[in-house]
Amino acid sequence: MKLLLIEIYRRYYIIIFSSFLLFMASSIIGFIFSLDREILLYNVKLTLLDILINNLGVGLLIILLGIFTFGIGGILVVIVNGFFLGLTISSSFKIYGIELTFLGILPHFVPEILATLLCCSVGFEGRKLLEENFFKNNNNLTLSKNKIITTTLLIILILYILAALIEINISYRLLRWFYE
Repeated sequence: MKLLLIEIYRRYYIIIFSSFLLFMASSIIGFIFSLDREILLYNVKLTLLDILINNLGVGLLIILLGIFTFGIGGILVVIVNGFFLGLTISSSFKIYGIELTFLGILPHFVPEILATLLCCSVGFEGRKLLEENFFKNNNNLTLSKNKIITTTLLIILILYILAALIEINISYRLLRWFYE
């Protein structure tokens, strides 16, 4: 298993790093864009299932768009996601201040962004895997790739579940504790 995780890292680190840079750049642009604008934030109580379904939906969209657009569609979703995160952070700063904003975002940010960036990587890799499986019929070569993709999808699922659990059980509680 350790070797498989190393292989996943080796295979995807460039895509993950590049996607992360684009995500952060679009977050900064979103933040700057909303500095002189009034953007409403709604205080909505979400359930674990709401958050998990939303995150899995975004992840699936990134993977499918990545597969059918040679990775470009997945990257665009990551960029848009980053832009809206920047808008949200900027608006939240204005209303709640820095401390509450980071308490609401940081605890679940790491597993959620890792899962999202892995989805981007699977979108890039998925296209090649589909071509090899259906058009070249090269089963020996793709068996190890199938194992890597399957393990990566399992890691994505675990990370999204962890992010949703943290968001519901830690982020919301920290915010309520500080806000009340």
